[in-house]
Amino acid sequence: MKKKSKGKPDAADAIERVLDGSKITDSESFSFKEAPFSVSVLVKRGHEECGDSAFSYCDKDKLIIGVFDGVSGEPGASIASSDAARSILASLKSKNKASENDMLEALSKADCEIKKGYTTALVLFIERTSGEFVIASIGDSVAYTRDKKGDVALELPISRVVRNGDSVMRFLTYRNLVTSVLGKGNANNEAQVPGISSESPDVSICSGKMGTGDFFILASDALPDNLFIKVDDGIVKDSSGNDDLESLIEGEADSKKIVMKLEATVKMRIDQGRFERKNEFLVPKEDDLTIAVVSRFV
Repeated sequence: MKKKSKGKPDAADAIERVLDGSKITDSESFSFKEAPFSVSVLVKRGHEECGDSAFSYCDKDKLIIGVFDGVSGEPGASIASSDAARSILASLKSKNKASENDMLEALSKADCEIKKGYTTALVLFIERTSGEFVIASIGDSVAYTRDKKGDVALELPISRVVRNGDSVMRFLTYRNLVTSVLGKGNANNEAQVPGISSESPDVSICSGKMGTGDFFILASDALPDNLFIKVDDGIVKDSSGNDDLESLIEGEADSKKIVMKLEATVKMRIDQGRFERKNEFLVPKEDDLTIAVVSRFV
């Protein structure tokens, strides 16, 4: 990893890091600060083999972050997540502008290049000068934002077979099932995931502008699955975890400290087990955990 001491990194001095799940025995993390961004990324093993992978890339024009959660229970989870990470990084690091089409093409290419297994993908591309961003997701990894007032919101829908309005029992039984993944194109080297287009619901995509004091919190599903969901009379009313997450990171402005706080909270809640409080419900789930926090400080 190369890093310039002054100014913005150019292409030769780009910060580039891939956390390969197949090589992680416990956890691996890194942090850096390059104006206007502060970045911290963690991948922590929760299964016998870590199926999560992540990458970060920063040069003079952009910052790109990727979070990948290999589908457990299927062979090749870690291979799929790391293959997707490297493929999408290679596709996007030559681009200098945030583009929905470029993002969709990168996802489609990764779908063909995955050698084995299936994975979710969540990718954020931010232009350094303007703050313009594009974020795309396939699967159930999550992208939260926290604005300068401290309000947390889930930016993209989660591609699961369960949703708000389902019974708590159904939600907890089937929350591990996703409706879309990368890896279906590897059988004959053709992108087969319905959804590698802006019109399809299988890929969720949005764009906007990141302002000073704003945060992105990107994570595999181990984070939302260990946040409180809102329920009413046995029905799930809000499964986003927005309010719980907002409370957990309230007042914290350091990206690395947010990652550490959330990692510790997930571990504590898994250890404590099921917990109920008024109109809220938590049934922890042990899983591989990836968290990437990006803040814009100027």
